Amino acid sequence: MAFMDRCSDIGRIRGVDQYVLVDDRGNIVIHDMTEFENVAGVVWSCGQRLSVLGKKNFKYVVFLRKDKNNFLIFPVGKYYLGVVEQKGFVTVEVADAVMEFLNTHLDKKG
Repeated sequence: MAFMDRCSDIGRIRGVDQYVLVDDRGNIVIHDMTEFENVAGVVWSCGQRLSVLGKKNFKYVVFLRKDKNNFLIFPVGKYYLGVVEQKGFVTVEVADAVMEFLNTHLDKKG
């Protein structure tokens, strides 16, 4: 099954509270997030800037938040995925779970 068919499963990844997926132009593809329009712009802007490092070097970025709902951004082919971590989870474990999901379901052409 192609990645785009599995996008709605992102919210089932252990440790993911909310998410938004944007394309390379900043358009929202899918989300399960409050205030997704504001967050989508941040995901796209940060993703574009961090991609300068090269997608092989840019695995994900984490923004540590005082409320412990850390925010992660992942490059996904020509898309960027923003994830809000659930409280009480270890950030690196959430990142690993998201990357495992992406690697398992990513359409390599996407």
